[in-house]
Amino acid sequence: MSSEQTTSAVRSRFSLMSVAALVTIASINTPPKAVAAFVGPVAGSVAGITYAVEPVGAPAAGAPYGANNQLVNIGGLPGAAAYGVLGAPAPLVNNFGGGIAAPAAPLGAFAAGQGPVGNFGGTTQGGSASLLATTTGGGSGALVAWLAPTFLFDKGVDNNASVNFSRGSAIFNSTGDVGKVPGIALSISGTLGGLAGSFVAASLAGTFTIFAGPNATGAVVSTFSASVAAVSDGPGARPDFITSTSSIGGAAFNGSFNGQNLNNFSAAGVLLLPAVNIPANGSVRVDGTLSFVADPDVSLQFDLLPINLPLPDIGLVGMVPEPSSIVMMGLGTLATLGACWRRKYQG
Repeated sequence: MSSEQTTSAVRSRFSLMSVAALVTIASINTPPKAVAAFVGPVAGSVAGITYAVEPVGAPAAGAPYGANNQLVNIGGLPGAAAYGVLGAPAPLVNNFGGGIAAPAAPLGAFAAGQGPVGNFGGTTQGGSASLLATTTGGGSGALVAWLAPTFLFDKGVDNNASVNFSRGSAIFNSTGDVGKVPGIALSISGTLGGLAGSFVAASLAGTFTIFAGPNATGAVVSTFSASVAAVSDGPGARPDFITSTSSIGGAAFNGSFNGQNLNNFSAAGVLLLPAVNIPANGSVRVDGTLSFVADPDVSLQFDLLPINLPLPDIGLVGMVPEPSSIVMMGLGTLATLGACWRRKYQG
């Protein structure tokens, strides 16, 4: 993911309160294309969620993302060389739907919550992830979406980070269309408690594959990967930034990091990739992982997304949507599931 990289970075004091990843809502800021290109998700679309505690090692060179698009080396991100590498889970807290290594839950919609499990030296207090795959704009767009409740709690700074990885791999068949724009976006806001050594990282990383045949069959027409990530260590000396990566040239990144020298901050970035053509009777697989990583006395959760960002046709999205957006995108089922789970978790 290194051929095209763009970074917007600042050094400042921050407080982290909530994280939102957002992508691909063609029906909000862009008019539907003339051709309704996508049908799905079809069979073979799957999801998995992994909660763990991972030691944070010293900074080291290396790729930022693992084989499943999860964040493994924060220092491998553009502008993040001062941050460390995540080690092997110690311990693994739980896998749902097969976890991110072997996702097997039908997608559809999938949600799972991890309540507090032990204390692990004061590190983890649990979390939740909720995701689905859906078409948008009457079939003009296709996305994997994360919605509330998606969050992570971490307790105490001890060089052991709580992690919440959730992966969705969705296949959409196509009636054929040209000029579809893939992309990824990320929007965060929050508060870090100011504890020495604390940090928070969030990323949305994915791989896009276009096939000549339906149901992810036939020749691979093209494949490419991309990500958007945000990192902060609050009052620490390391940079706080929003950044992007892309495996192909011609990507356009629009990012901002606001709230310098304040306890609260917000950051948003949208990465738009070059437009692609979808073959008639072809298909596209969107395979992405949302990573929440935290080692402070802090919680991470979704927030409302900015409404003035240009958004892609194909991609990944995580957010707290406005009620009108829930209706427009057909996300009511997952929103209802999320509300029920939140009542169960809090009750």
